[in-house]
Amino acid sequence: METLSCCEIFCSAVGSWVAGPSMHEARAGARVVTLGDRYLAAVGGCNDVFGRAEILPTIELFDSQVGAWHMLEPQLTTPRTTAAVAALDDDSILITGGAPSLSSVEVYRLPRHFEDGDSSQMAVDQEKRARVSSIAEGRMGCQAANLRLPGPGKTYPLCERQCIVVVGGESGEDQGDSDARQLSSVLVYDTKTDEWWPQDTFPPMPTPRTAMALVVGPGKVVGCP
Repeated sequence: METLSCCEIFCSAVGSWVAGPSMHEARAGARVVTLGDRYLAAVGGCNDVFGRAEILPTIELFDSQVGAWHMLEPQLTTPRTTAAVAALDDDSILITGGAPSLSSVEVYRLPRHFEDGDSSQMAVDQEKRARVSSIAEGRMGCQAANLRLPGPGKTYPLCERQCIVVVGGESGEDQGDSDARQLSSVLVYDTKTDEWWPQDTFPPMPTPRTAMALVVGPGKVVGCP
């Protein structure tokens, strides 16, 4: 078993997997997020999950029109793996937590325009890095997703405020820590105010989970008595 840099793509037109371009760096525990209709960003990870792993501060950007990965500069302010990652818009990413149970948060911003295939133009404007407050309790193995929720003072089913939810994970210095515990809490980041809501705003999951899969699908509002 090894940490991989290769990429595979499922082509729905033919119903099969095809080989895609490899990333510049092998990484496990990375998070991938969509930026607009053209780009994918692979954030952080570690380069050797089965040996002496080095947690990575790098982000690679996949350009679907060019069909290639580009290593971005500068890097994350903090190396992260198994962090919670979600797009704020087409050129910025909210990155929360990660091993070893980090509580810090950062916003990674990409330029709005650059020439196709010109990796020298793919640089973060450090002056635009938002200062986001840390989360109350550090966590790793968490996941994030974009979700519309009722705004302050509003109730379901009126969901008009765009938010990012950070779901589950575990707290502890590392995965072998006897004090590590899995979390059921769900944190809410308000993209309008750039603030975290009180931790009890969103109901916790019935079951604590870490390293889980998370996706937001189409919902349906039904009448409740």
